[in-house]
Parts: sequence; C-alpha cells; structure tokens
Amino acid sequence: MGVVMTDKARGQLLSMKESQRNPNKMFRIAIKAFGWGGPVLDIVQDERRDDDYYEEQEGIPFVVEQHIYNQYKNFKIDYVSNWLAKGFVVRLAGGLVRGSC
Repeated sequence: MGVVMTDKARGQLLSMKESQRNPNKMFRIAIKAFGWGGPVLDIVQDERRDDDYYEEQEGIPFVVEQHIYNQYKNFKIDYVSNWLAKGFVVRLAGGLVRGSC
C-alpha cells in the first residue's frame, strides 16, 4: 500500500491502537465521497474483511478495499491540530483529501 506517516500521525495512530479494547480493529483507509479533485478519504477503525489489502507499518495495521488499493496504491497520512482543523489528512499523488477518525 505504501503508507507513509508523519511523526504526528504515527503518534496519534499508535495512541489510538494502544487504547483499543478490540485487538481485531485496524485502521481502514476508505473513500468517504468524491469531489472535484478526486476521492475524499477517511481513516476509520474497522475489522479486516476477506477482500481487503492489508499492510502493517511500524506496528500500525492498515486495511483498504482491494479495488481502492489497485487504483491508488500510495497514501500519505498526517495529523493536524490547530484552530482551523483537527484530525487526519490523507494525501494521494493527485491531490489533498481530508478525513478524520
């Protein structure tokens, strides 16, 4: 999948993973909507499905539907926290898409 995370995103995701009560939960990169610039992605906690692509980065498990992986392959995840926004930001090669968890 080629997930790349900033230090802030990594810290937030590890913190969320450690506080999970269900060890089967993973971080799903999912399409939330489509906009003029392409898909709007989100990161949600979910369980792995049979048709998912799975990848673990630095102890953080990620899943994405196989057809989404086949189309985009590479995701960059950041975490922002300022007076304008708070949450995860997922970038694709083609532009910026926002999501929150």
